[in-house]
Amino acid sequence: TTGLSLLACLASGADPNFGPYRQVIRKGLRHIIDVQSLVTGYIGPSMYHHGFALLALCEAMGSVDDTLVFDADDPQEKRSLAQAVELAVRAALTAQKRNRHRAWRYSPGANDADTSVSGAVMMGLLAARNAGIEVPDQNIDQALQYFVSMTAEDGTVGYVESGASGGESIARSSITHLVLALAKRSDLPAYQATLDYLVANLETKPSWPEYARYY
Repeated sequence: TTGLSLLACLASGADPNFGPYRQVIRKGLRHIIDVQSLVTGYIGPSMYHHGFALLALCEAMGSVDDTLVFDADDPQEKRSLAQAVELAVRAALTAQKRNRHRAWRYSPGANDADTSVSGAVMMGLLAARNAGIEVPDQNIDQALQYFVSMTAEDGTVGYVESGASGGESIARSSITHLVLALAKRSDLPAYQATLDYLVANLETKPSWPEYARYY
């Protein structure tokens, strides 16, 4: 939740170093870094949370002065934003390696996967790559293949099982299309299929409206 709130503050156009939201952004970043495991890089309590927190850290990397994140007289050695991002990326890649789908579920040690949690983590990893942090192409490609495998010909996307044609899939089709777009993989059939589905179903009332609107 802190990560999502930080994204709103950073996207508002305010200067995160000197503007009216400077202290809000500082406190939010400090909280995320403080709760991150220094050993594993995990920002719990689930990989859903980890993905949102990683995305916020990546967005802050390009706009927030590291020296302003922590108090100058803080006696403890604190991680920089880049160090926190690198640790978080390592945690995500370790969880992916353990997963038989090469994707993610709520627990970092899970063997199953779902498109929602995987979408959150993928957004964080793609943001990290855009911020200059090394994220191997193999890991991105494996995760994208998972999304492709979950997409039916009509653009509907499954949650924990491969999508069957028909049914309401606004949120899942949105996140699949988004990660394919950000990964610049418009060549994949799933990219056009999910786009066509979304355009054709813009007026559909989803079961979970706020959830669908978020995606």
